[in-house]
Amino acid sequence: MIRLLMFLLGKDYEPCKSCQTLKDQLELSNMENQRLTDTLLNILQPKIQEAPVHEIPNLKRPALTFTRRRAELEQQDKIKAAAMKSPLAAVPDDKLKNMVKPKEDTKLENKPQTLEELEEELGVTSEQ
Repeated sequence: MIRLLMFLLGKDYEPCKSCQTLKDQLELSNMENQRLTDTLLNILQPKIQEAPVHEIPNLKRPALTFTRRRAELEQQDKIKAAAMKSPLAAVPDDKLKNMVKPKEDTKLENKPQTLEELEEELGVTSEQ
C-alpha cells in the first residue's frame, strides 16, 4: 500500500524483486516471439529474384507490300545467279591464279614530263 501511495505521489520507490523478475521474463518472451514470427514470415515469403535484363534488338521493318517484297527477293536471286554464272565461281585456287591476269602497272612513260606537255593535255595556254 505504501508503494502505491509513493507511486501516485511520483516519489521514487524501490520495486520489489519479483515484479522486476516478471518484467524481465515478459520482455524476454516478447523478444523470442518476435524473432520466431520474423523467421516464419521469412520462410513463407518467397525471395524475389530478378531476371537479368535482355535487350531485344529492334527488328521492325517497314511494312512492305507483296510486290515490293517479291521485287527484293527477285533482285537477291539475280545477284546470286550472277555470282554462280561467274567463270571464277567454284574454281580451285591453283587454276584461279592462271586464269586471272595481274593488271599491268601504268608506266611513267605515258605521262607528260614537262609543264608544256601538261598544259597541252589540259588545253591551257600559258599567258605571261
